[in-house]
Amino acid sequence: MSRKNHEDIIMKTVHGYFARDILPFLGIQEQVADIGPTEIPILALTQMYMDFTFFTKKDRYLHFEFQSTDGGIDDLRRFHAYEAWFHYTTGKDVITYVIFTGDIEKPVYEETYGINTYRVHPISMIRKDADELMERLKRKKEKGEPLTREDLAGLAMTPVMGSKKSKTERILEAAQLIRDEPGEAPQKVLAMLYAFAEKFMNDPKDLERLREVMRMTRLGQMLFDEGWDQGWDQGWDQSRDQINRLNTKLMEDDRLDDLKRSLSDKDYQQKLLAEYHLDRPQESRARV
Repeated sequence: MSRKNHEDIIMKTVHGYFARDILPFLGIQEQVADIGPTEIPILALTQMYMDFTFFTKKDRYLHFEFQSTDGGIDDLRRFHAYEAWFHYTTGKDVITYVIFTGDIEKPVYEETYGINTYRVHPISMIRKDADELMERLKRKKEKGEPLTREDLAGLAMTPVMGSKKSKTERILEAAQLIRDEPGEAPQKVLAMLYAFAEKFMNDPKDLERLREVMRMTRLGQMLFDEGWDQGWDQGWDQSRDQINRLNTKLMEDDRLDDLKRSLSDKDYQQKLLAEYHLDRPQESRARV
């Protein structure tokens, strides 16, 4: 299986886990109805890449960005551009949350220019102690106590919490802690950790160390044959990659009206996927 296929499946897993477990962990109780696109084609010249979007039962999108560098006002303007174009193409309200990692002590989340004020919902992780959480969960495992759903959600977010350790150390430590846990939820935590590793790990050797940890887990063994994909609830069977490829095709063919309609009309989106032969399942994935 190619690395691209691995990443597609991991990101699909991460999207589902983020919606179901991480949102409540962050105090966001809004119910998600579907995943949203994460790429916005603009005149086929520029691609805007967003971290996560979700379409909710309130008929609006939640847009999430992880901010690990102190880009200040420039990053805020970039998020504003994402939100403005997303709102323009979907015709839906878009609420942007920026998750500031423990590296950023004074996040910038509001700008006034002319007669306008743009503001995101900031979620600062600096006061959440990853080291304390990790030690507490290690003690629970030593006592044979099961890890709760909230424990697992916290573990998945340790790479962006406050800590005296590097992000790489936290990711590897969390993966080691969770690798032998039974059940499906820990495998989703591993997928989250891998997604963070792709974002934060700069040394290929560190990423390979993480792959070695994962290789003997259920996630690594399945990565992820059709049985894993079929286990998702209805509504999560549409991969992010399919939607992004459809958006790109529509832009290349100058079908902007169809693109705009497809982002809010799921039945029409499915029709377009079939038209471009993007609705067909990919070839069966070999077991790793």
